[in-house]
Amino acid sequence: MPVSTDTVLEKLLIVRCQTGDGAAYAELIARHQTALFRYLQQSIRDQETVNDLYQDIWFDVFQSLAKLKDTQAFPAWLFRIAHDRVCRFYRKRGMVYQSTSLEEVTDHLGEVVDHDWDYQEVHRAFDQLMPVHREVLVLRYLNEFEYAEIATILGCPVGTVRSRLFHAKKAIRDIFEGEKNHERERAKPSVA
Repeated sequence: MPVSTDTVLEKLLIVRCQTGDGAAYAELIARHQTALFRYLQQSIRDQETVNDLYQDIWFDVFQSLAKLKDTQAFPAWLFRIAHDRVCRFYRKRGMVYQSTSLEEVTDHLGEVVDHDWDYQEVHRAFDQLMPVHREVLVLRYLNEFEYAEIATILGCPVGTVRSRLFHAKKAIRDIFEGEKNHERERAKPSVA
C-alpha cells in the first residue's frame, strides 16, 4: 500500500523534532493543535484548565519524543499522553473521567441505529452508556482513530476496543429500541 505524502512529511517532521529542530516543533504543534484542543475541550469544560493541560501535554511530548521509535504512531501516542493527563486531572479531584461530545458524535452514529436523530434523544442515550463506551465512540467516530490507535491511546488490546465498540453500539440500539417499544405501549389504546 503506498504511503501518503502527508504521512511521509509527518515522519520527517518528527525526526527533525527528535534532532532538536525548533521550527519542526512549531510545525508539529500546528498540525495537531486543533484535534488536541477539541479532545481536551470535550473532556474538560474549563478553558483555563484546557490551556494548562495543553501546555503540559506538549511539555511531556517534547521531553519524551526522542524515545518514540515508530514515528507513524505519533498521533496515537500524542492522544495517549492527552488521555493520561485528562484521567490524572480527574483523579486528583476524586472524580472519574467521563468523555462526552454528543454534538459531533451524533452525526457519526447513523450506522449504529436506523433512527431519525434528535439531539436530546442521543444525549439521553449517550448519558446512559458506560464511560468506557462513550470514550471509544468519541475516539472512533469523532477523532476517526483506527482500532490499533485507540488501543494505544487507551492502553488496552485491540480486541478490547472492538468489544467496547460492539457493546457501545448494542447499548445505543437497545436504548433506542426500548424507547420505541415504550412509545408503542403508550400509543396502544387501554382496555377498560
